[in-house]
Amino acid sequence: MAKFNGTIQDFEKFVGPRLRNIVQTSIARKYKKNIAKCQFDDCSNLENLEAAHIHGNDRKSLIKKSLAENIVDDKIVDLDLNLFEQKFVKLHYPLEKSFLILCKECHRKYDNITESIIIENVIENIDENNLLIEEEQDSKFPRMTLDIELIPNDTLEFKELLLKYKSAYMSIFYNDGTKEIKEWNASNMSEKSDIIRNLRSRPDFRQGNWQKLNIKRVEVEINY
Repeated sequence: MAKFNGTIQDFEKFVGPRLRNIVQTSIARKYKKNIAKCQFDDCSNLENLEAAHIHGNDRKSLIKKSLAENIVDDKIVDLDLNLFEQKFVKLHYPLEKSFLILCKECHRKYDNITESIIIENVIENIDENNLLIEEEQDSKFPRMTLDIELIPNDTLEFKELLLKYKSAYMSIFYNDGTKEIKEWNASNMSEKSDIIRNLRSRPDFRQGNWQKLNIKRVEVEINY
């Protein structure tokens, strides 16, 4: 009987990749074949389908739920890995509560909708005077969300790979059809870092700035 004792960080580092593989191959792949079309609004696209975790029920959230009984003082104690894996898989069911099958384009839209909600919630908490100043400064640019695509597109998977390889390429697409590629040195990123927020805080990608620079969208791909 295999057991694990250690920190949550070590668990995610050593066991996390296996769990990601289970989700992608044993669970999501079959569900994607069964649905066989995009479920976003009225899209119904049949090509380039991806299994997207429903926000709030993602892989890491389910891992934490599965670990709850074995966490003592922020450490995992006497975890039976076989029982944990069974519990983790079971929490994904029914699959319609864990996944949406989306085409690549709608997957980006779905992620951007959630990011916009987060941004709006942050804005609501800004001091009223600062908000008035911000609105005056950005009055020429309606508040929009820059389209940022991560490759791989699962945010948690991307983060794990970024922490491992410490580098990514940013392909910046402009409205005039040109493209610029920059390398992102992510050596300062940590497990607590917010990938999307970090990207949106870059000067060129900030609200108002990316519109001025005529940036259309950005693709960020791990530099293996």
